Amino acid sequence: MRVTSYVMGAGVGLALAFAASVASAATCGTSSGLDTTNVIITSIDSSPASIAASDCAGVFAGNDTGNQGTLLSNLNSGIFAGFIGDWSIYGKSDEDASVSASETNNGSWSIDYLTKSYSVFALSLKAANGYAVYLFDLSPGSAMDLAGTFKTLGFQAGNSPNSPDLSHMTVAVYGDGVSAVPLPAAGWLMLAGIGGLAALRRRKRS
Repeated sequence: MRVTSYVMGAGVGLALAFAASVASAATCGTSSGLDTTNVIITSIDSSPASIAASDCAGVFAGNDTGNQGTLLSNLNSGIFAGFIGDWSIYGKSDEDASVSASETNNGSWSIDYLTKSYSVFALSLKAANGYAVYLFDLSPGSAMDLAGTFKTLGFQAGNSPNSPDLSHMTVAVYGDGVSAVPLPAAGWLMLAGIGGLAALRRRKRS
């Protein structure tokens, strides 16, 4: 009975956490139309989710990557508070098979096998003459196969009243992706045993 109550409570807690992430969506950046709900995670490891970006910034003029790209310099300079420096490009939808995104103004995206230690990452949407960046800060170990939706709201589309189609999506990750691997319980028991033997030997010598 207690186990059932715990499982139900955990499920409700997760549901509330997902709901809160979307409910806490806010307008951000310098361009009208940018909102954290423009990019949402709808699936983690094939399990349904509903997680809006935790922050966003833009629209920045020019390209996000390439010789004239400014995405990394903007990220490293601290456009997102608390995450300064140590950013790198993980992949792009027009270059890497592990990253995909619809070339529309309202579509879907996916990232295959995003290393679990990359719990903080950013999705850059390049459209028209600029790009907008959306930050995700997940709990460690929760990011692997991800999928979601996006909208290119906030971009200037010339004389068109509609948002421009996506050119590509770039994934940037924070940190080096290396995390300590927890030692299994058997490993701790082995270490404890070795420590006990060492102590016993010291006693015999004394």
